[in-house]
Amino acid sequence: MRPFVFLILLASYLSGQFVPSTGEITVLGIRVSFQPDNDESTTGDGSFLQEPQSKICAEYLDPPPHHKDYFESQLKAVNNYFRSVSQSRFGIDLENSRILPPSPEMTYILDSKMAYYHPFGNDELQDRRIAEFFQASLKKAYGIDSPDFEAYDVIVIFHAGIGQDFSLPFLDPTPEDIPSTYIDLDFLYEQLDTVDFAFPGVILPETQNHLLYEVGDNIFAGTSDACDYQFALTGTFALMLGFAIGLPPLWDTQTGESGVGMFALMDQGSNNGRGAIPAPPDAWSRVYAGWEFPRVVKPATAVRLAARDSLRDQIIRIDINESEYFLIENRNNWIFDGVDIDSLRWRNRRSTEDGVSLPSYVEILMDSVDKEVDGETGVITHIPNYDLGLPGSGLLIWHIDEGKIREGLDTYSVNNNREYRGVDLEEADGAQDIGYPSIFLFTDPTQGLWSDMWFAGNSEYYSANPGFDGQLPSFGPDTYPNTRSNGSSETFIEINNISEAGKIMTFTVENSLMAGGFPDTSLHIQLFYDFTGDGVPEILGGQDSLWWSTGDSIDIHPFFDVSSDRFQLCVTNDHESPLLAILQDVGDSLLVHIFETSDGLADFVPLWTQTVAAPFPHRMVGVADSEMVILDYLDTLTYVTEDSIWSEDISSAELPPQRLLSTWLIENGDLPGNVSTGRVGLYPGWPPCGLSSYSDGSSSSRKGGFCFSAIGVADVDLDGRVEILATDVGGRVNVMNTFLTFESGFPISLDATSSILARDLFGDDRPELVVQVDSSDIVVLDWRGEEQYRLANPKGSQLRALSQYQGYNCIATESSIWLFDRFTETHGNEWSHRHHDPTNRRHLEAVLASKVPDIARLMDPRRTYNYPNPVKHGATTIRVFVESAEKVDVLIYDIAGYFKENLTIDTPLQGEVNEVIWDVSGVESGMYFANVVATRGTESENTILKIAVVR
Repeated sequence: MRPFVFLILLASYLSGQFVPSTGEITVLGIRVSFQPDNDESTTGDGSFLQEPQSKICAEYLDPPPHHKDYFESQLKAVNNYFRSVSQSRFGIDLENSRILPPSPEMTYILDSKMAYYHPFGNDELQDRRIAEFFQASLKKAYGIDSPDFEAYDVIVIFHAGIGQDFSLPFLDPTPEDIPSTYIDLDFLYEQLDTVDFAFPGVILPETQNHLLYEVGDNIFAGTSDACDYQFALTGTFALMLGFAIGLPPLWDTQTGESGVGMFALMDQGSNNGRGAIPAPPDAWSRVYAGWEFPRVVKPATAVRLAARDSLRDQIIRIDINESEYFLIENRNNWIFDGVDIDSLRWRNRRSTEDGVSLPSYVEILMDSVDKEVDGETGVITHIPNYDLGLPGSGLLIWHIDEGKIREGLDTYSVNNNREYRGVDLEEADGAQDIGYPSIFLFTDPTQGLWSDMWFAGNSEYYSANPGFDGQLPSFGPDTYPNTRSNGSSETFIEINNISEAGKIMTFTVENSLMAGGFPDTSLHIQLFYDFTGDGVPEILGGQDSLWWSTGDSIDIHPFFDVSSDRFQLCVTNDHESPLLAILQDVGDSLLVHIFETSDGLADFVPLWTQTVAAPFPHRMVGVADSEMVILDYLDTLTYVTEDSIWSEDISSAELPPQRLLSTWLIENGDLPGNVSTGRVGLYPGWPPCGLSSYSDGSSSSRKGGFCFSAIGVADVDLDGRVEILATDVGGRVNVMNTFLTFESGFPISLDATSSILARDLFGDDRPELVVQVDSSDIVVLDWRGEEQYRLANPKGSQLRALSQYQGYNCIATESSIWLFDRFTETHGNEWSHRHHDPTNRRHLEAVLASKVPDIARLMDPRRTYNYPNPVKHGATTIRVFVESAEKVDVLIYDIAGYFKENLTIDTPLQGEVNEVIWDVSGVESGMYFANVVATRGTESENTILKIAVVR
């Protein structure tokens, strides 16, 4: 049987609604009926049922008469539900809650018929009439019994008849039934000219069981077992009370499409177990309400997880980044060991002339489930485990995005974007089809199936992940679904070795890249440096209190309280005996602390402290062979030693001071005596709108048009020369040779927010490029600019270093360490920290094999082209990959063959890309030819480029 699809009219926003909490609430229930009618567009005659109008079933859920004690039983049922799913941390104060009128059989009779309050086909009028109905009910109750509305947390209007809450499997003959809803003050004031009673509340029907009415005979005529189409009020009541206490809806409130299906109260799960066994709220909602507390688990952990109904606080949290994480819970729907309601129906199936007949769900529920039923009213008031209504047993893995939740809380749109939900169920069958249109009428997967749960033996999991056939299920980077973040960043989180469903389930939490124990947002990693000379760097970190640790595990040793948000660390005397320098801002001055390491690095020991009356500098720089440190103020340098302080004005230097100046020295190992030296810096001023480069004594090369914010150098393409690594204020990643010509594949727009770090991570000798982007994620590029990884990283956790950890190349942020290939020797060819290394000297020294240009070729025509093409604005750039040419001429001709211009590269950089710019601002539209001629002595090679100029 395909269950009804549950629909709820949402006539409210969150104002007037309180945030869920522990404790008890009081409820005032008000019973209202209508003027008598025989209107076929509504169910019943306007009054509360006294006895069933249909004899179609032998046993009914929520049987009449629906007098006062019946609604008191409904309060008991919902109270027991919430006490169970909140682990006794929330419930209804039954003693101080009340049902009105006080007379058992009396109701408050409104002045209109039911159809008046929900006119079919007029949405705008429907909203106004719903508000009128709510106010009229309060007014009628107050006029007769004068209840103190302010004495209650939630007011519930119980009206005669059925709620307009289900999409029936056939045409609905009663479209003017009143929908269940939560109403708040904003809605009342928006819809009504006058609000006499400014109280929020809930509207509910007396029952959701259509089979109690004559109309049920018509709706379900011809069905094999009409008794399976009846529903208890408990589920709807629990859902509406969930609204009232602040639990957000988890379906798409714009379209009505499901968000998490039958696995949670605040969606289709409210209707589980034919409304008598509503699903518990999802794991996030229970944590949000304060009813459960998750256990944070890091990679390299084996987990034993009891079923939700067995022990308190059985929720596992695995962090992705600052706003995203997974919640994992074990949900079990067994009546007794290995048997649930659906399997019991199949066990008790009967043979008929037409095939096989199953006993109705309600029959099994009433006969086989250990429950409590009120003997006077027939209402099921307690179920031992509210997971019994789920379609199966196993792990539920929830992907939580707190950012999306925050955006949607006030507008009930937490899950309105099915491509990007705040609370999303990772469906084990890989389909991710909850909430999507379905062509299946009777086995609709869009409300959730048993196969959405994670357990060994889930055949649908293996259909989606055939590579795992014969293995225990896994949820990871390469499964369907996968563990990527909502921004599509790789987390490399793996939930492996998932066991069979049971009251206790086991699995392991791993990360194929992240080191065990990470992420850890309490660490605030600062730098990596080998103080002991054993080849393994120590790690320093901390915020208020600094700590150090060995480099093979995080073993925190606190050693200094900085007590300031502003401090800097650097290493000095690194060529002799490395010392740690700490610059501390103490308000009206600076303190420079120098620490040495004790024997065997038992600790960092204070050596001396100096007070400096100066503002906080741009950076603190270490010195190669001295205890001294330098405070860099861009145009002034302040030198600090144990017994002296002096400053040097460098603003009038022959070469003007360059912001973030970098220098390099590369010795080509296969060419003795061949040394490449130079420096690069940013143009002075703010913002820094250009680069300048000085190489091997050559004059300055300059590049404008970009506002650069950080620079570094490394030999990225292993040609024996450095490339300049620069980010700009537009977030682009720029890699250029020393002629300031962009390397192929660059620049790249990435919304970069950090310096570019470079180091071989993959063991292929070539440095990878690592940069942090605006989302806080870490992006790894290869030397061609192709993205290799996008690593999910907690918000605010800054990129710190490329180094080694546990014998592997690693990327470190303040809170995370990712491991790659076995540690590789770089021969100095790396830019591992923001200012190159922990000395902050921004000086690279490397010994590399030089790439010798191909002397058999003058240029590479395959890598010679122009961009943009066609040219629509001022200029086009002609790129020539020079091998051994000593000069390049670019001769421009129009389509008729007339010569237009000669562009020359007099001393091209061999083995590199070289560029020349053709200004077309005064050139007419048309086709042009560029004859690129490379020469060396009397030798020459050429290639022809076609260039279109379009105005």
